[in-house]
This record gives sequence, structure tokens and C-alpha cells, in this order.
Amino acid sequence: MYVAEVLLTALLVFVYVFCFVLSFFGNFYAIAITIITPIVFGIIIGIQKLKEIKHLEKLAKEKEDKFAEFKAQGFSSTRQYKVSGQLFAIDQNSKKWFVMKYSDPKSARLHNFEDIRSYERKENSQNQSIGIGSIFGGGIGLGTVASQKIYTKLGVMVSITDINHPTEFISCMGNEDGVDEVLSILDTITGK
Repeated sequence: MYVAEVLLTALLVFVYVFCFVLSFFGNFYAIAITIITPIVFGIIIGIQKLKEIKHLEKLAKEKEDKFAEFKAQGFSSTRQYKVSGQLFAIDQNSKKWFVMKYSDPKSARLHNFEDIRSYERKENSQNQSIGIGSIFGGGIGLGTVASQKIYTKLGVMVSITDINHPTEFISCMGNEDGVDEVLSILDTITGK
């Protein structure tokens, strides 16, 4: 939601609660506002849903247009891999590939297999400690600390020969095995 919509919603909740309380004392305006407020809420939620639907329709159209553009350039997907909000597509016949973010289909660029200079696993992570234990009589604390690796970035960075866009990042957040799969695919299409 946008800031103005959040503030408006908070104001409506306040007015609704205030008027609901006043309606117990027979205040006509409070009763009327108590009835009208849910209607206004419904309208606000409906407008939000319409905006969301229009945004999703826009993204679907952009994706469709990008696929048509790539098809006109001789691309016909032979393999597709959905990884972490992206589509990694390959055409083994025309020896082309692309990575498309579902949130920004227009930014996808079509590349040739031979455009790949190098690729490597990229990750940023931090260890998060979780304390497990208890306190016994006398104030003595006994316990263990478990450490868990949390990724803030995980995927494969592909360096390519395009001077304007020299890299493509294939995100594998939430799928650590996906990194190995992407690396294996890149090994195959580059002949390594």
C-alpha cells in the first residue's frame, strides 16, 4: 500500500472505533459513520485490488511482448528453469539464452551461448546464532548456541561480452541446490 492509503486506513479505523463507541450513546452521526465506514473500507480495498490486477496484467503483457521479440530473433525455448522469481530459458537449437525477472520482464536481454565469458557462484551470507538453554537454581545458565547460515544473496553471476550489460545474475535464493543446477547447465552450454 502507498503511504497515503495506509494513513487513510488508520484514520478510518480510528473514526470507526470512535463512532462505534459513540453509537452506544445514541448519537445519530456516530451511528451513520459506523455504518458508512465499512463501505469506505470496501471501496479502498477494491481500488487496491484493481491496481494490483492492472499491475499483474501489465507484467503479463510485457512478458508476452518480450517473448514475441525473442521469437522474432529466432529464439524458441527448449529448456526453462524457474528459479527464485526468474525464468532462465535456453534454446539449444539457436544457441541463445536469457534470464527474465518476473517483476521486470522488459529488462530481459537475449544472449548467444558464445557471449558467456565466465560464471561463478555468488553468495552473501551471515551466521545467525540461536541460544537454547535454561536457567537452573542459583542463577546458573546452561545451554547451547546453534548457528544457522542465512543467505542475503545466492546465485550465479554470469559475465558476458555485452559492454552495456556485462553481467547477468541468476538468483537462487531459497534453493541452494539450484546454484549447482544452474552451474551444470552453464557448463553444458559452454562445453566445459
